[in-house]
Amino acid sequence: MRVRPLCLSFVITTAACSGLRADPAMPGYGARLPSPAQAGEAALQAALHPATWATALGAVVFALDDLDERASRWAMRHTPIYGSARAADDASTVLDGVLAAAMAGSALAVEPSVDAGSPWRERGERLAVEGLAVGVTGGLSLGLKEATDRLRPNGEDRASFPSGHASLAFALTAGTTRNVEALAVSEPARVGLDAAAYVLAGAAGWGRIEAGKHFPSDVLAGAAIGHFLGSFAADAFLGPDEGDGWPSVSLAPSTRGFALALTWPL
Repeated sequence: MRVRPLCLSFVITTAACSGLRADPAMPGYGARLPSPAQAGEAALQAALHPATWATALGAVVFALDDLDERASRWAMRHTPIYGSARAADDASTVLDGVLAAAMAGSALAVEPSVDAGSPWRERGERLAVEGLAVGVTGGLSLGLKEATDRLRPNGEDRASFPSGHASLAFALTAGTTRNVEALAVSEPARVGLDAAAYVLAGAAGWGRIEAGKHFPSDVLAGAAIGHFLGSFAADAFLGPDEGDGWPSVSLAPSTRGFALALTWPL
């Protein structure tokens, strides 16, 4: 499979990042409940990110006329990247797994805040927030599939819109890039890691088109949904406490698993 060398190189690079110290000027923080202003700003920033609005616009463009169907037929007929529908289908699943490992590894590599009482708790909170965003993305994608009832290009069922693989890939990428921002790497390395994550997410989405599972608009809409939710969660629920009296939430290990604590300053 042609995608294997790219996957392997990204996994190795991500693993290497786990040995880095975080940038002291950009420490990690535990989860917090955002104020309405913080939530609104996070939603705006997530919507204005090119990976959100550009993919959403692309979905609209492909939905016009018969461009969606023509592009899908061409991709299924030529399979220019993966060589076959089976390989494309398998590659999309593998790439989603690679991106999940990248997000988890980069989250655990982020150095907690200086005054953290439990460094691993803060890492766990970061990972929990990002994982929850991925879970919400998957649930929303499934709900939209039921609501839209769109027939797949290969005709196997009516769960075409949106692409779940693409939505998950871009939600995972949003989390990964937020984690990379807090690592002490050079700017070229940071740009390279971010670019690699987006390339892998795009490759996962394209694989669904070559496999005949989705139209381009399905993939682009899924990408927009996933990236928006992943970015919003990271920006709204992870960050420094601004001391404005709003509550914070923490995750801590307990004798029966984990305990979720809500703290409200008085």
